[in-house]
Amino acid sequence: RASWYEWIKLGVNSIVLVPVRSLAIGLCLLVMFVTAKISLLGWAAPDHTVPLPRWRVALQTPLPYLARIVLFCFGYVWITERGRPAPREQAPIVVAASHTGMMEGLYMLWKISPSVVSVSDNAATPVLGTLLSAAQVIYVNRSDPGSRHAVLEHIGERAARPGLWPQTLIFPEGLCTARTALITFKKGAFVPGKPIQPVALAYPYRHFSVATLSLGPSPLAILWRTLAQFVNHME
Repeated sequence: RASWYEWIKLGVNSIVLVPVRSLAIGLCLLVMFVTAKISLLGWAAPDHTVPLPRWRVALQTPLPYLARIVLFCFGYVWITERGRPAPREQAPIVVAASHTGMMEGLYMLWKISPSVVSVSDNAATPVLGTLLSAAQVIYVNRSDPGSRHAVLEHIGERAARPGLWPQTLIFPEGLCTARTALITFKKGAFVPGKPIQPVALAYPYRHFSVATLSLGPSPLAILWRTLAQFVNHME
């Protein structure tokens, strides 16, 4: 439940911080979209069964840095890290939990520029769909059992050829949660039997949790309150 301090801060920062941060994030996302689109021009493998040529991947070099700028604009000025990412030859699959929303994706893009397993509904999402295509996404259709089998095959094929593919990022819970507990992991990341890089994500907070809202579950409300914080924390 928001305190009086939180309400006053929200009121002031909605005028001072939120517009500036929103503009900066919008510009970064626009540049990310254009960069991803350019890297995909003329690419004729929409099913993502063929790895992107290295020169196309090189065109995406600005994306991780832009992702970090977006995180900074969201208030993640400092990010505490323990350990370091394993190279893709040692751990072709990365398992991250728990999954709250877009911040984990931005962080992982900044650190390792992975491929990702995502629900097929995201393909039609503006900007996100293009960024996922640039990341050589593996789409899964939750309502199609055949799609799930195909996803397992794709994950295994990529894990067997880490020199050709980026690391595959999987959120094994399969959906976003309120971070009160881990839920059952889907088996896709573990079926190939390859080494896995585990990543644990946490958001220490005092006034506002990015996972829950006393005002309601609206994604726009979550974004607004995130942008209105002076600083947000990620570990």
